Amino acid sequence: RIRVSADLPFVISNAMPPMKFLIACVVIFALAGTIEATKRVKFSEKSDPGTSTLITVGGGNKHPTVGDYFVFMSPVYIGNNKVGFSSGQSLVMPNDYYEDVWSIHLPGGYLTFQGTFHGKEPARVAVTGGVGLYNGATGQAMVTQTTDGRYTLYNYDVEYILPCKNCSS
Repeated sequence: RIRVSADLPFVISNAMPPMKFLIACVVIFALAGTIEATKRVKFSEKSDPGTSTLITVGGGNKHPTVGDYFVFMSPVYIGNNKVGFSSGQSLVMPNDYYEDVWSIHLPGGYLTFQGTFHGKEPARVAVTGGVGLYNGATGQAMVTQTTDGRYTLYNYDVEYILPCKNCSS
C-alpha cells in the first residue's frame, strides 16, 4: 500500500529526470494495488451531565459500578463552530477503566471509534470505520480530557486513512 499524506506537500526532486520519475510512479502505483490518503482532523466533544445516561445492571445504584454503562450524545465542535455530534456507549470496567464504542457524526458522514479509557488519562483509540465521505476509514485518534469549568471536553486529534476512491474528498 502507498500512503499519500494530505497534510504534506508533494515535492518532485530535480535529482531524477522527469520521464524516469513518471515511469517509476506508474510502476509503483501499478504494483501497489491500493493508493491511500492520510487525513487529519481535530475537534472537541462537549459533554455535561445532561448528555449521558447511566444504565445500571444491578439496578438502583446512582454511582457507576462494574458492568454498568453510559449511553451518550454530545455536540462536536471545531473551534467555536458546532459541526456535528457524538453518540455511543461506555462500559464501566474494574479499576477506573471504561471500554467505549462510539461515532462522531460530521458533515458528509461519520467516523466510528473503539477504545479503552483509564480515568482522565489521554487515550489512543482506533478509528474502526466510517460512512459517507469517511467510507473505508482506518486509523487512530488521541483523545485528551479537559474541562472549561462547565463542560468536560474530549479533544480529538484524529489521523485516518481513506482508500483511493475517497482521496479527492
